[in-house]
Amino acid sequence: MTESEEDRIRMRAYEIWQAMGCPEGRELDTWLLAQIEIAAQDAYGLEAGDIRAMQQTVVANAAAAPGAMPSADPDPAPPTLRQLKATVAD
Repeated sequence: MTESEEDRIRMRAYEIWQAMGCPEGRELDTWLLAQIEIAAQDAYGLEAGDIRAMQQTVVANAAAAPGAMPSADPDPAPPTLRQLKATVAD
């Protein structure tokens, strides 16, 4: 990871953390979410709003899947890049 990539991820993670209400103990979650967003932007040319919509779709689909257990966490871990890619129509 280059220094500029790390800076982009750090800035985006901070934005996400602020948007979440500055929760304690969510550093890894916000870092991973930012990393996924930056990777999707770079790999697929997606805008942040599109990525968030895709993430919401992944989370909703996982919750609606047969046999899915309801999550006690109101803010589940971010979806992976593979899950995001699966929501893009070919």
